Amino acid sequence: MKKETKEGQANTSIRPYTTADYREVRTTLENVGLFYEPMDNEALLAEQISSDPGSILVAEVDGQVVGNVLLKATGWGPLLFRLAVRNEFQGRGIGTRLMEAAEQELASRGRPEIHLLVEDGETGLLAFYESLGYEVGHTYKWMWKSLVPKSSE
Repeated sequence: MKKETKEGQANTSIRPYTTADYREVRTTLENVGLFYEPMDNEALLAEQISSDPGSILVAEVDGQVVGNVLLKATGWGPLLFRLAVRNEFQGRGIGTRLMEAAEQELASRGRPEIHLLVEDGETGLLAFYESLGYEVGHTYKWMWKSLVPKSSE
């Protein structure tokens, strides 16, 4: 990935995640209220990049990881997850650059489109994605089930 800069943001870049980035990525996810241990643990992120290098991108400002995005490009359609920029770095175009890099990565793989999920009530986030050309699709409820038996204590 190329080095990207913006006025007031010398040394800002978007690059692929490495396992050495885990602590800072976790801090970023915690900072914006997205961290969820079953999905965001160190082993799963390492497994993700092992099976699909370049599927997690990070944004650095002056050597510090301040944002990230995860791409799941397998199956019926690529999904974008965990776009996050630390609160103190929001509003500087970093999220937009992460999205552009994610789109470029998927386009380079021959993917014609990208999908993402936005939580109900996230009007600011919805407006952000719409400003980047994303269209609102159908409304669904996300459902999940733990496959780990509950311990009887």
